[in-house]
Amino acid sequence: MRKGYKVTISLNKKPFKHIRKGNIEKEEVSDENLSKGIDIINNHKNKQQEKRQERIGKTLIEVKNELIEQKEIETINRKSRRRISLLLLLLLILVLVYLFFTYGPIFGISMYKDTKVDESNKVDLLSSDEDIYQNYCEELLIYNNGKLLTYNSNGRKTWEYELQDIFTPDIYINGKYMVVTNSANSTVYLFENKKEIFTKKIEGEISYVYVNDNGTFAIEYSTSGYKKAIGVYSKSGKLLYNTNIQVSSILDIEFLENDNKLLVITTDSSGFNIGSVINIVDGTKEQDNVQEVAKFENSLIYDIVLKKQNLIIMLDNKVVNCNINTGTVTEIKSFDESQILFNSLSDNYYTYVEKELGNDSNGYNIKTCRFDNTSISTTNCDNSPKIMENSGYLNYFIYQDRLQVINKWGVEIKNIDITFPPKEVVIFNKEKCVALIYSDKIYFVNM
Repeated sequence: MRKGYKVTISLNKKPFKHIRKGNIEKEEVSDENLSKGIDIINNHKNKQQEKRQERIGKTLIEVKNELIEQKEIETINRKSRRRISLLLLLLLILVLVYLFFTYGPIFGISMYKDTKVDESNKVDLLSSDEDIYQNYCEELLIYNNGKLLTYNSNGRKTWEYELQDIFTPDIYINGKYMVVTNSANSTVYLFENKKEIFTKKIEGEISYVYVNDNGTFAIEYSTSGYKKAIGVYSKSGKLLYNTNIQVSSILDIEFLENDNKLLVITTDSSGFNIGSVINIVDGTKEQDNVQEVAKFENSLIYDIVLKKQNLIIMLDNKVVNCNINTGTVTEIKSFDESQILFNSLSDNYYTYVEKELGNDSNGYNIKTCRFDNTSISTTNCDNSPKIMENSGYLNYFIYQDRLQVINKWGVEIKNIDITFPPKEVVIFNKEKCVALIYSDKIYFVNM
């Protein structure tokens, strides 16, 4: 065993000489600094001695076991890193697959490359004039012969509900909520995710129902004492408030401020021509609860989109923006009625089809614009569409012999041949499937 060394310095000797650039200077070292230096050296020596003693005290077997254990830990760490890498890769693949099926069709990336309707992806159903077709829970809803039915994008029936009484219903849908009314006895049925929540009878003649994505619904009905009344109910069937409005016709209703207020669009027949009026109904007040926001004389409102405090309005020949706080109306786009064929509003843009000007021109332009009237895209087509439907990012055009789908950026998503135009078109499955409804069958076309 090798022992450590102890350093001893005599304090009686003369200070050492420091040589710098040829000059010899004498420097004195204090006893205090010298003692600190000695302590540092001794502490370092002691620590080295302790480590050496620990190594010497272990047997070769113990040292070997330590090395083996260290290698095992390194192996486990490598396997863990490899496992984490595989999990991250799998997660990335799942995300890419989700994006492909969810958003791919919107940009023209799809596994469906057919050029004709798929004869195998259809439902044979004899349709009548009383039948109803809508989008419910992102599936095709059909009312047929006293039953409510839903079909997915592959044409498979997923739900069936038989109404208690045989009647021709009116159906109003928003997301997972559906209101079915029986006008014969003023009965209301509310469904959530295809389950009936409650049934309620209304004292009055039901004209229309407006339901929001929270399940709150407003019933427009008539009574003997008032021209029009509006009852607002929660999804549990509780009456939240009632209001009477002296108008002959209501065009649309939007919910405001946690359903405590209503934006009510009515017709104005005081003049020679029918106009439109925008009102706000305050459900927290019992009197003087109707406030007029804006009025459009000799013009009807066909469609609206509410963006916070701005109401985008599609009129007969123009698109305007109305601030519901101030009532200020700003024109976005005006149309030549002799030139325009179709127009529609989406959540963040509007689309219209116009005939090209010029004696030698027989073409048409499909244009999409933002609500500030900046252009998004322009697409040319040779023929005039028979039907135009808009849903989110996609615009569906039915011609005499084909179906064409174009997204808001002007990219063609689908172009397939059809025998003749269907009588109805329903878009569902988050706008990635369209049902072409004929008198005896329904074709499902996936994007």
